[in-house]
Parts: sequence; C-alpha cells; structure tokens
Amino acid sequence: MSVLQIESVGEPFVESSEDTKLALRLVWRASMMGLLDHLHGPQKLDRSLFADLLSAMIDSRVGTEPALEALAFSSPRKSRRRAAAAHALTDLLRELNQALQDSPRPESEWGKVREFLDEDVLADLLNISSASVRRYAAGDRRTPDDTAWRLHLIAQLISDLIGSYNNYGIRRWFERPRTQLDGRTPREVIRGAGSEDDAEVMRISELASALAGSQLAA
Repeated sequence: MSVLQIESVGEPFVESSEDTKLALRLVWRASMMGLLDHLHGPQKLDRSLFADLLSAMIDSRVGTEPALEALAFSSPRKSRRRAAAAHALTDLLRELNQALQDSPRPESEWGKVREFLDEDVLADLLNISSASVRRYAAGDRRTPDDTAWRLHLIAQLISDLIGSYNNYGIRRWFERPRTQLDGRTPREVIRGAGSEDDAEVMRISELASALAGSQLAA
C-alpha cells in the first residue's frame, strides 16, 4: 500500500489530541492525493513531516496561503512566534484540511483509490463503466468534473478510515446501512448524489471524519 504509515506523534501536535487528529487527517488526505509520494517507510507525525507536507501543498498550489502561515509551526527556530500563536494551530489545521477537501487531483487519486476498491465497485460508485475507469486512470482521457468530485470524495473517505480499518474493513464500510443515512449505505448515497454539497454526502463525510486519527490521538 502506498498510503503513508504513521507510527508515532511528536511536536507540535503531541500536547493536543484535537491537533493530533486534525494533523493525521491532513497527512492521510495528502497521501491519498499523491502529495507525499516522495516519502517512504513509517513516519513520525512531527515538525519535519509537517514541513514536508506544507512544501508539497505549496508546490502543488493547494492551500498556499494557510500552508505558508503554518510553516511557522514547523521551524524550531521560531519557537517564540509559535508559542505566541499556539492557539492558531488548530484553526490552521482546519483550514489546511479544507483546502485539500476543495482540491480534487484525479491524476493521482485514481491509483490510490484503486488500491482499496476493485474496478467494478469503483465504477458503480462513480456511475461510469469499468472501461471508463481504466481509461481515466491511465490518463487516456480527461476525468470529467462529475467523476472527479466523486473520486475525490471517495479518496477523502478512505483517508479518514485508514487509521480505524484494514483494507477489507474499508471496503465493507461503503456497504453497511447507516441509521444516519436513513438506512442507506454510503455506496447508495454516493451513487445517487447530484453534487458534493448534497446533505447526505456531508453526512457521509461526518461519519468518516469522526474516525479520522482516533487511534494515535487516543
């Protein structure tokens, strides 16, 4: 699996379980978007990894403004500035997560998502044929906007589930009926959604985000 593995947590996140959860969510989202493919092996969630992530966001023009501001928290030489602005880290992490949420990257997300969901299941979720999955994933055709947002949503959901489920559990998560979805499964909701702003799509995101970073943040 090419999604980044986190084995421990350090500064500046270790003192706040909320910051740990938000930072883990950020790292796994970035990993599912292909922004951290230059890193290999288990990683520690600390200033160094945070700096790598922020640099990758800036280079990719994703959330450039909050990423530049957040660099103050990744440099040990700016401890006074960090201490004075410590209350802002949580808000910055939320902004950075939102920036990733608003930035589909189908060119890299196809490969990541296909590590977890087989071709037929993915085609069904995206309302396209298996042949189209292969063509878009190979870059033979541009991914249409309607497919790109669904693919991005699925990538985000998987990133939120990584710390709580193995691959089999992640696949099953999409198939389980949920009372929060009026007895429907996430798969049914995604297939029937008209846009990423549909209320039921937001409920799915809330279900998954409640699990994000729960293990290492505990």
